[in-house]
Amino acid sequence: MKLLYYYVISFIILLFSCSEKKESKTFEYAGGCFKAAIEFNPTNVVVENVNDMATDMVVHQVLEGLFELDDKNLQPVERLVKSYTMEENGKVYRFQLREDVYFHPHSLIGDRHRLTMDDVLSTFEHACKSKADSGPSVLYQLVFEGKVKGAIEYYKNEADHISGMYVEKDELVMELVNTDFNFLEKLCVPSAKILPKEIVEANQGSSLIGTGPFIYEGTQLFGDDQAVLLTKNPKYYLMDEQGNSLPYLDSVMYFIESKNLKQLTYFEEGKIHYVQDIPPGRIAMMFEAYQDEFFNEPPQILLRRKPMLGTQYYGLNMESPALKDVRVRKALNYGLDKERIVKEVLHDRAYGAGNRGVVPPYVLQDYDVNDSLLIGYQFDLKKAQKLMAEAGYPKGEGFPTLKLIFDKGTIHAAIASEFATQMEQNLGIQVNLEGFSYQQMNDVVEKGNVDIFRSSWYADYKSPESFLNCFNSLLLTDKTGTISKINKSKYKNSRFDEFLKKALISEDESERLSLFAQAEQVLLAEVPFIILWYDESITLTYSKVRNLAVNEMNIYYLDRVYFKDWTVEEYQQSLGVKG
Repeated sequence: MKLLYYYVISFIILLFSCSEKKESKTFEYAGGCFKAAIEFNPTNVVVENVNDMATDMVVHQVLEGLFELDDKNLQPVERLVKSYTMEENGKVYRFQLREDVYFHPHSLIGDRHRLTMDDVLSTFEHACKSKADSGPSVLYQLVFEGKVKGAIEYYKNEADHISGMYVEKDELVMELVNTDFNFLEKLCVPSAKILPKEIVEANQGSSLIGTGPFIYEGTQLFGDDQAVLLTKNPKYYLMDEQGNSLPYLDSVMYFIESKNLKQLTYFEEGKIHYVQDIPPGRIAMMFEAYQDEFFNEPPQILLRRKPMLGTQYYGLNMESPALKDVRVRKALNYGLDKERIVKEVLHDRAYGAGNRGVVPPYVLQDYDVNDSLLIGYQFDLKKAQKLMAEAGYPKGEGFPTLKLIFDKGTIHAAIASEFATQMEQNLGIQVNLEGFSYQQMNDVVEKGNVDIFRSSWYADYKSPESFLNCFNSLLLTDKTGTISKINKSKYKNSRFDEFLKKALISEDESERLSLFAQAEQVLLAEVPFIILWYDESITLTYSKVRNLAVNEMNIYYLDRVYFKDWTVEEYQQSLGVKG
């Protein structure tokens, strides 16, 4: 009862405070609460280390970066920046900030704290500081290290500021070590969201005080369920093309539920409006059970299925004595029947088996023109056994037991069991399995006390570079003497790094893609991974949910989402384009 009272009072305050925004109008269909589910509770969020989809779904609605990816074409667009220029052939960027942006209220900053250059500088420099209790941040490694002048020196405490990031008149200037035509895409990564300087300095970033369309109210109990609650930011600066105030919604709720089938039950009960990762085997059952909802005109439920920019794989620790021999690593790849995993364990809940490289081959179509270079590892038992024998381990004799870790309580436990069974049956290799929580697993991997670890990568931006960076030796421990959160396999190859570097300084898009492909060709020859499968997005949405874009990166902006039932006339005029 106490929580319900709090929610009602908060809602009334929101409605009242909306009247302050006199320059805008109220959208005809404004209001309501959008409900979805996420796998785990993103508690104690360290924004500069955001690197998972569940946390990103929440952070995306609350915090904003200088740039954001458009949810329809996945290209970078200005957000907190009102204009920018690029100079010296992509080595210098100049940004002007918007002047109408205010942070959410907080005791440290009040309720009218306007975004300034100090907030941007403080956010980025804090992310680039070396910290005794952890390794370099995800933001530092993805955006700053080896890219922005002076970032490494600042990280090593050899300088008081990042020399390549400063304010000149009314512009934020960022000077790069080398040309990088993907730099704006890097500024879109989830870890590059801007926080108030006072919040950063007080180490209260987990309170998620941002400038976004929704305000983070934390995790609360709603009956027997836990859910992350977001409420409308009444002072949000953006309006739609008709001058209507954004966001349209009053609130957003993300129920915490790790089981996909339970999330599907929530959807069927009408408890949530949207669900993803539907087991393909359940689709036919749902079509049978809800024929009218799917096939009437207008339909009430929409199903969308498309490949994602996401790859599931096992990382191989390149410092493991058992995996030093490339013949062994290749044997593990050839000796795993990935099609069997997709069919019998995943029940076809994948876009395709991992028979190619780490970059998903189904989305980046222009990259696919280079596929003659990218020969992966399809199941070939004879070749696998031959390689093991050549490495000195015929039928696995004398080969040490491998340790594989995975995140327990997920489908990955069944995948790990199938992997261990196949390795024993096909190659005579024993595999010990250990399950951890997601956070614990990452800690174990970073410390290197493992041979094989469950991993995945979802693109931070629409480029092969986002995947290939997972094996970039610039993001390794020997660069700054600390643990990498990106290159967890500890892979090093100068030819691979050189191809990446050449790609980033090329002005020609087709040449860049060709260089990325050559980098991946080097990677495939040394194979510091076992690609398991390429992900897909299977989503169900109630059709009354409008403007919810479904894209290859599962990036969702909810500021323009609203509810409106379809009429027959409107549906027939839409020619299949709904919401």
